[in-house]
Amino acid sequence: MSLEEAIVARRSIREYGSEPVELAELTGLLLWTVGGKLRSYPPLRGSYRVTCYVVARNVEGLKPGVYEYLPLENALERLGSGDYSRKLAYACLGQGWVARAALNVVLCAREGSELAEVEAGMVGQGLYLAATSLGLGTVAVGAFYDDEVASVLGVSERPLYVFPVGKI
Repeated sequence: MSLEEAIVARRSIREYGSEPVELAELTGLLLWTVGGKLRSYPPLRGSYRVTCYVVARNVEGLKPGVYEYLPLENALERLGSGDYSRKLAYACLGQGWVARAALNVVLCAREGSELAEVEAGMVGQGLYLAATSLGLGTVAVGAFYDDEVASVLGVSERPLYVFPVGKI
């Protein structure tokens, strides 16, 4: 799919199929949005502030759990084992699509990170376009209890966005 086609086709998707997302699709999605030394968006004031976490539920080749994305290695480091999707959905004010998604990408930043919200917006737009090009759906979720999302992830960083992702 061309960039133009992805821009035209991009929509907020809240209903997902039951098929698993393939690990290659997930790593491609992350690489194209927050991966590598030079990401798909410029560093603001010379640095990147956003950390990307994945809450995996139904990813082929990946055990359910919480993972931190390591952008330079394009790898996932497991932080917790098990299905956290219902806990995350509860922390997101009971939004059911969070629980039903194959995975959730959660963007976080250290408290007081200047410009983190701007960076999260750039990452979010990239996630929408990359997901669309891969035949995946996503939606930006900004309504949640910050402390509860951080607790689900097991991190001290401040959550900025949750992006449920699944097959459409």
